[in-house]
Amino acid sequence: GGELSTHLERMKRFSEDVAAFYVAELMLAVQQLHQHGILHRDLKPENMLLTEDGHLKLVDFGISKFGVTEATRGAKTLCGSYEYLAPEILTGEEYGTATDWWA
Repeated sequence: GGELSTHLERMKRFSEDVAAFYVAELMLAVQQLHQHGILHRDLKPENMLLTEDGHLKLVDFGISKFGVTEATRGAKTLCGSYEYLAPEILTGEEYGTATDWWA
């Protein structure tokens, strides 16, 4: 259990198989959010928890935006963790679900 970032810091790097597993779980989770019109807006390893059986769970939906269904439209607020922000957020453009994929 715990934050994905803690495991990554401890191990320095994941094996290709472990990384592929976490990426697949993250992609499925983000896809599910977007299908329900939810833009997370703060995807980062600190907001990804591992369950006791090693599955990934997204947390911290405090700045999420609901009702966003388009890749490039639906949000305009500058928010999120700076290191993970997509260029369109930094330049003040309207953005959508594509920015979660950038993170």
